[in-house]
Amino acid sequence: LALQPAYAEAWNNLCNLHILRGDQAAAEQDFRRALQAAPQSAEAHYNLGGLYLRQRKSPEAEDQYLQALAADSTYTKVRFALGTLYEQLGQRTEARQAYSAFLEGWQGDPSLAKAARQRLDALR
Repeated sequence: LALQPAYAEAWNNLCNLHILRGDQAAAEQDFRRALQAAPQSAEAHYNLGGLYLRQRKSPEAEDQYLQALAADSTYTKVRFALGTLYEQLGQRTEARQAYSAFLEGWQGDPSLAKAARQRLDALR
């Protein structure tokens, strides 16, 4: 990072290490650095949203998740995170919509799709 301070992926990885160490303040600071380096990084917005979700900062989490989707509408796992957020907030309709959108676009780990289907079924 000293050689390439605009290397957003490196900042993002450093943030994840901060989270593993339990240093949320440092993680937030470095996620912001990642976003300064690459404001349209869907991954950095998604990860900062996840940090806010863990901190129970729901409006901030939603904002970051929506920015991730604005940066890359195909970044499907954001929709699962939005479903989780809306479910926690008791916004059942929004949660169902987010989980449904996730399932429409998800091509990855089948266990995550199974979890989304289970959550969707529980919300009906």
